[in-house]
Amino acid sequence: LILYGSQTGCAHDVAEDIRQHMRRRALAPRVLAMNDAPIQAVAQESWVVVVCSTTGEGDEPDNMKKFWKAMLRKSIPADAMSGVYFAVRHVCASDPGLWARGLEL
Repeated sequence: LILYGSQTGCAHDVAEDIRQHMRRRALAPRVLAMNDAPIQAVAQESWVVVVCSTTGEGDEPDNMKKFWKAMLRKSIPADAMSGVYFAVRHVCASDPGLWARGLEL
């Protein structure tokens, strides 16, 4: 699964490039905007590639705000994603602070 958060399309383009690269290796990942991926479904994946940019002053893009808020809920068990391997790619922004905090999740 490849998830992306993008305000201007840059991270979406990178996610599609990653998908094409993986297809050449006989893999068939899905590409979804983060808001279109239910937390429970992501937790069932073996691996997830997250490609995201920031906008403005390091804010999250609109198409990932719902996902981000869901991940921060106290009702999500601390080990909800323990079986998932993540790769994170931050693109198109000069302030990686938001994603440094996100990696703490």
